[in-house]
Amino acid sequence: MSLINQMLRDLDRRRGPAIPGQSAGAPGLRTVSEPQLIWWRHLHATVAGLAVIATAAMVYLAGVQNPVPEPAGQALATASHTRIVQLPIPPPQITQMRATRPGPISTDAEGPLAEIDDKTVTARGTQAMAAVEVQRLNIPTPGPLASVETAATTVVKPDPQQQTTRLFEQAQQALERQHNQSAETLLEQVLAADPGHTDARRQLIALMLAEQRPDTAEALLFEGLQITPRHVDMTRAYAQLLAQRNALQAALDTLEPVTAGDTADAEALALKAEILNRLQQFPEAVSNYRQAVRLQPDHAVWWTGLGVALEHDAQPAAALDAYRQAARRPLQDAVRTFVEQRMQVLSVPAVLRKG
Repeated sequence: MSLINQMLRDLDRRRGPAIPGQSAGAPGLRTVSEPQLIWWRHLHATVAGLAVIATAAMVYLAGVQNPVPEPAGQALATASHTRIVQLPIPPPQITQMRATRPGPISTDAEGPLAEIDDKTVTARGTQAMAAVEVQRLNIPTPGPLASVETAATTVVKPDPQQQTTRLFEQAQQALERQHNQSAETLLEQVLAADPGHTDARRQLIALMLAEQRPDTAEALLFEGLQITPRHVDMTRAYAQLLAQRNALQAALDTLEPVTAGDTADAEALALKAEILNRLQQFPEAVSNYRQAVRLQPDHAVWWTGLGVALEHDAQPAAALDAYRQAARRPLQDAVRTFVEQRMQVLSVPAVLRKG
């Protein structure tokens, strides 16, 4: 109020005494009437009010020119301002916004000072200002899940059938180059992928037999027959391996499914007849040999086996005829020598043979 008092003192100095009781005889002064006193009082109140308004205006202007520092992190602009000044520290609500309102920041602000027009400030308010500050400080913000582009990795699994075919072809190439070890490995891979691959199993069995590994071959055959019980080739091979280790009855049981009925296999019948010869079951051997040569009459060895079975079954004339059938066909030298000897013996009359 010093400014107001000074103004009043200056006014009194120019006008003279303004209150009653002041000395009327003082030089240069005059007595004030009652109307004048009322007028001076109104003038004094008006001047005082104007002084208060002027003081408030000066304080306001001084505050605008020298703003009081805001607390750290508090925004310095409101939605009514058209210019945003640089924030000294990211406000705490920015972190919360990143966690609760993910999304890309859309703004044209560049550089340390960002400017937003009235429309943007009005629409976004303090959130828009915070978003601008986030971008200025290069704070990463996650985008919406719908806009995230992920590299689609399509794992194409190879077709099992194609993989098996490729492995089998590689095994054939290895066999052609006589790389038996590589072929064996490839065939094993084929069977691991497809246990029912018969050709691969047969080739692997042949490799095992060539390498004198009958036990492994027998195991492969047994496994194969569990998958395809009536497979003729594997049945014959398995029965033959059983017969080689004198498991004759097991061999006969193995051959039974492929030697019965009208669909009997000729080779299986001949193998069964041979096993029956070894078991000295000659009538059954004769029966099976006859069926075999009826189906495939060009097998000289089968005719030879039939002659032996007939001789042991006391049918010399039929045996001689069987040997003659064998002699008309290609034979190994040792087998032919045997056949010719038996023919000579059986050609002699029975009376002389006994003598």
